[in-house]
Amino acid sequence: MSVQKFFGADGVSLERVVINGPQGASAEVYLYGATITSWKCDGKERLFVSKQAKLDGSKPVRGGIPLVFPQFGPGDLPQHGFARTRKWTLQYAEEHGQGVVVNLQLKDNEDTRASKWPYKFDLLYTIDLTATTLSTIIKYENVDSQPFSFTSLMHTYLRVPDIASTTVTGLKDVAYVDKIKGGGDLVEERDAVTVNANEDRVYVDVPGIVKVNYGNESIAIRRFNFKDIVLWNPWAEKAAEMSDFADDEYPQMICVEAGTVASKISLNPGQTISCGQILTFEEGGYDAHDEAFRIPILFVPGNAGSHKQVRSIASASATAFIELAGNSPDVFDQGQIGYDYFTVGLNEELTALHGYSILEQADFINDAIRYILSLYPETRAKYRLPSQRTKFALPTSVVVVGHSMGGVVARTAFTLPNHIVGSVQAIFTLSTPHNNPTASLEYYVDKVYSSVNSFWRHGFHNGTLDDVSLVSIAGGSLDSMINSDYTYIGDLAPPKNSLSILSSGVDDVWLSLDHQSILWCAQMAKKFSSMLLQIMDARQPSQLLPLDERMSIMRRQLYSDWERGTNAVPESLTANRTTNDDYSYVYVHEDGAARLMPEDMKKLLSGDHTDKAGLGVALHLLPVNKATSDSTVQLLYDPRLFAIAHAPGSIAGYQPVFLGCNRIKVESNGTKPETRVTCRAIPAPLPTKLPMRRADDDPELPLYALHYMEVPVGLLGQFEFLGMQLPAKPGAAGFFHATIVKNLVQLESSPSYARLLRSLTIRTPTAKSHIGSSTRTRIRLNVPESPFFVFRATLAMRRSTSSSQFMSASPRLSPIIRQSDGRRFESRFWYDQNSVDLAIHGRGAYLPSDAITNAEDSELKSAGQWDGLLIDVWADPDYYTGFELALRINWYSSLNRTIKRYDMALLAMSFVWACLVMLHQLRTWNAGVSLETTPSSKCRGGLATPAFPSCLTSIERLIRNGTLSVLLVAAVLTPILQRVVAHLMGNVWSPATLASWNNLFMGTRGSGWVLGLVPALLVIVSLGFVALEAIVLTAICSLASWAVADVSGRFESTRKHWSRHDVLEAVSEDGRLKPRFVKIPVRPLIATVAFVVFVCTFVPYQFAFLVIYMAQLFTAIRTMSHAYLAAPHSATTLTPQRVLVSDVLRDRARYQLGLLLFWTSSLPYCAPELLVWVRNLSVMWFEDAPSDHNLANMAGYFALRLLASYHIVPRLTFNVTERVAPSRTAWWLRVMTYAFFGSAVVYAWLYSIRRPYILYSVANAISAWLALVQFAEFPLRLVSPVQKRILSSSALLGSRTSSPAVTPATSPVVAEFSGFARSAKPLATLAASRSDDQLDRKLR
Repeated sequence: MSVQKFFGADGVSLERVVINGPQGASAEVYLYGATITSWKCDGKERLFVSKQAKLDGSKPVRGGIPLVFPQFGPGDLPQHGFARTRKWTLQYAEEHGQGVVVNLQLKDNEDTRASKWPYKFDLLYTIDLTATTLSTIIKYENVDSQPFSFTSLMHTYLRVPDIASTTVTGLKDVAYVDKIKGGGDLVEERDAVTVNANEDRVYVDVPGIVKVNYGNESIAIRRFNFKDIVLWNPWAEKAAEMSDFADDEYPQMICVEAGTVASKISLNPGQTISCGQILTFEEGGYDAHDEAFRIPILFVPGNAGSHKQVRSIASASATAFIELAGNSPDVFDQGQIGYDYFTVGLNEELTALHGYSILEQADFINDAIRYILSLYPETRAKYRLPSQRTKFALPTSVVVVGHSMGGVVARTAFTLPNHIVGSVQAIFTLSTPHNNPTASLEYYVDKVYSSVNSFWRHGFHNGTLDDVSLVSIAGGSLDSMINSDYTYIGDLAPPKNSLSILSSGVDDVWLSLDHQSILWCAQMAKKFSSMLLQIMDARQPSQLLPLDERMSIMRRQLYSDWERGTNAVPESLTANRTTNDDYSYVYVHEDGAARLMPEDMKKLLSGDHTDKAGLGVALHLLPVNKATSDSTVQLLYDPRLFAIAHAPGSIAGYQPVFLGCNRIKVESNGTKPETRVTCRAIPAPLPTKLPMRRADDDPELPLYALHYMEVPVGLLGQFEFLGMQLPAKPGAAGFFHATIVKNLVQLESSPSYARLLRSLTIRTPTAKSHIGSSTRTRIRLNVPESPFFVFRATLAMRRSTSSSQFMSASPRLSPIIRQSDGRRFESRFWYDQNSVDLAIHGRGAYLPSDAITNAEDSELKSAGQWDGLLIDVWADPDYYTGFELALRINWYSSLNRTIKRYDMALLAMSFVWACLVMLHQLRTWNAGVSLETTPSSKCRGGLATPAFPSCLTSIERLIRNGTLSVLLVAAVLTPILQRVVAHLMGNVWSPATLASWNNLFMGTRGSGWVLGLVPALLVIVSLGFVALEAIVLTAICSLASWAVADVSGRFESTRKHWSRHDVLEAVSEDGRLKPRFVKIPVRPLIATVAFVVFVCTFVPYQFAFLVIYMAQLFTAIRTMSHAYLAAPHSATTLTPQRVLVSDVLRDRARYQLGLLLFWTSSLPYCAPELLVWVRNLSVMWFEDAPSDHNLANMAGYFALRLLASYHIVPRLTFNVTERVAPSRTAWWLRVMTYAFFGSAVVYAWLYSIRRPYILYSVANAISAWLALVQFAEFPLRLVSPVQKRILSSSALLGSRTSSPAVTPATSPVVAEFSGFARSAKPLATLAASRSDDQLDRKLR
């Protein structure tokens, strides 16, 4: 947000201030008259300024908000005083939490004091701009020595689309003066004031808020110390008289002016008063009451969500209610009084990453619900049913709408002690991951999910939640923020209480929606609001219809399925009808197919039937007496065909009435008998809407869906005809097609995935004639419920070559494809597309781990049964005779879906590889072998020197030695073994045990046998991630160490700083050891104390781990730079001492880098808490979870970091100098080390894919063990039985080097005993000993 001050380029325009506010809001203020000439809000200009307004200072600006002071209207001063013609001074402008505030000032001067109002004054004008409001407040101060009086007003010109459709509310029963009619006291009797002529009225002492309403928007005017409202519009005659107002502009403006003009404001010397107004932009504009009395709805935003996200749904709900109230005057008698939308501001907290925030928000939600319900006892009592004297019921519950994690917060509120039982009976969630957290990176998130889901499953089982309905709507494929598999709630609630659906299957939406657009998508908001309106009932304490009724309505509103139910037969249709009395005409389609176009219906209505045209309905008959009982009547029609009989807004909702008819013979005056039919209404299935955009459709308007129905002939019983009651007069477009199909075309295929690797072609049989050809064809693919694979389907239609009279030049509709399955969770439509991607969303791989999972509830057990992938194709049967459908696997999209579903598995697999890499490094180090050529081996003529392997070398060896193959085989066999064991033990184990067994590894539900291939793929991908991490870390450390070494070589001070531990200083120029003393590590001790204090009090342990990680990174860089400085770079520096010291430092650096790679796998589990902590600090929120300050969660990392900075891990193997077997303690340490890493690999493999946050603690435990091993090195040295021989060997080795001997007397006590690690202090001794070629060969 900013404030700018500038001059116009033409040199005439006046100075103005441009204010840029939040969310695109802006305003412009001319310093001439302090006139606000622009206010843009929600992307539109809200103020009117005439295009002929003078902006050169010659006269006041015609439009905006001119200021009237100290005189209103004509008088001793110029019209409306002098404030609007004086130049104001810009005092200051500043931003605040919600917007921008600007202050302008006007003081008296010689001109004003020379006028007929000669007082001294000081006006301070404050303009405050936010996203939806414009506040204009003037502080009037009397700085004169005598009192004065004045009138003042804000002459607000509001821009409106059309003055004819604009209303002003809030003025009823207010006295006013009509200046056009010459004055006189009148009283406004209208609820909504309209303007249709020249108006100039002064409404006196107006109470409350005044609103200007146009369309679906309104501007609310709230006043402070301004008593009156002036309403003005010049209309055509006055507009023509004004030079600065165009003749045709009056329909686009209305002046609603807040001020005090009927009386005067008086101020004594030194006295002040502040007056002003707040203009608020509102969507909906229907509610003229500020108090809550309708049905309460609470919106809960999701992860990092804003309370403002409710605006789209609230606006759509207000619009829908206005339409409902306008079309149905009795809606209030039915308890449909609209919704009051409440929302909560949760500081945009990251609830998806922090379980403790979920609990805090849920606790706040319960308090908010208690407060909302407390508002209604007083306000609801004021309103009664219009047709009765009874009052609306007092609300006892609130409808909750949650987006994303807001849905989880809403369900969590039920589990807390402060929850009011019965206060929430309906929860609607949008894109909410119910089953599992999207990112299981934190313990509390998983704990909250487990406890909440268990509460809800048992709540429906024990009756706690019997009256609660839970609806989950998800975005589907386009939602990249969450996995839509997790939105399925069939495991949490029985079908009688729950509904799960993806937006692509919702009628009139038919789209996949991303995570945010599900809130503001116009089609979704409209459909959602329509559903909410239909389930409301303010006559009930719950404010909702009973559970069964509202669930039925919600299914009817959301599901796009002709199998969802049948229509009830209207009572008016239960009586028999005869053709002559009740229909404009009756037509029998003898060929068994009805094809109606507008021109056909016009011909049928003309002629003999003209006299009955006024009846408005016609009867079309299809003979069914010869059809078999398993035949079906397929109906497909475009509702535009019936546009004449129905209002345009209700065309899409029209459907035919179906009748069973029999032929009767009636004698007529003794002449030949006249054939008549008698009919009775029959129930018929609900229609399915099919989306299709036609060539002449407006792309800006919603789709007019086609309607499709299937009526089984078996419903007709003994009737001879199926009667279809249709409007007699057709619309300008559309069609109706009905045909009897003997056998519905349904093809079944059970392809293997190996078959789909190439291509599978499914061909429909070619229809022999147009009569009886199917409109809809269904293909059932018997494939497992696998959400991994995406199938590319290519449709090729076969065009008819016959010359039938019904053959049209072009098809009435392009082919429509629908994907669905028996779960009714997901369906998708495509129209006018020949190539589509078929994919499903599963129910989540993991089962609930409690006995309620398989409760003996037939409805619960039958819900969500998988019966294969269904593909329906609709096509014009008169134009096409069949089609071919080619299916193959889309590998790229399949890989994307696999990674998206098991993104957390990559973290677990990466940890497995990190453990294996570290284990291989330790085993190689313990074995005392070298896997690569080192500088010392070159110095020794190519002989290898034992070395700590690098990360990349270990990764290469793991690939070569078969470890990769073993993991691939394990990845394939693990889910197969799970299936086999579960099948064998299904009748032995309890449901909870079976669920726990299923939830090992990656879970097996909704995966099929193909799951064995998915983990194998993830094993390879995770290996690539670990290799990439190793490359990046090695590159960073190498480049940084090279840079540090280069700088250290150039600058002596820098070299001393980075090389104060340089091991070369331990060797004198003649090769002898310098006397060294062990220094107390003061800085590490200070750092330890600081860490303990900060972690216990302020910072979370995750931040401490990040500091440890960065310190380890800098330590590795420093050690590598030491190695670089110590390495010989020319023949003159190629000495054994220098070479071997470089090797030692290189080994230590590789060990530190290996730890860094191992710890990298723990970084993702610290990121959520760090983000939440930083976010909370930004809003001054300091409350953390208690576990965030647990020292044990970082102790292992911290201890190993301190020890690894100066020492490498000891070699737990045979003594490399004397071939002496290690002590029993060393042997146990080695076995336990390998066991730790092996257990970590197995645990991560089986358990951490679902709960990867556990791996942080596992890595911490391993780090603590390695620290213990390194710390155990020191006491073991003191008790080593070969210490004296090693010391004597060191003296002997010193005599064999090219440098003078190193005696035990000058050697440090610490040396390499029994293969344990070397210290930085005795490296000269080690260098001397390793430079002996003979001993080196002996060791090998």
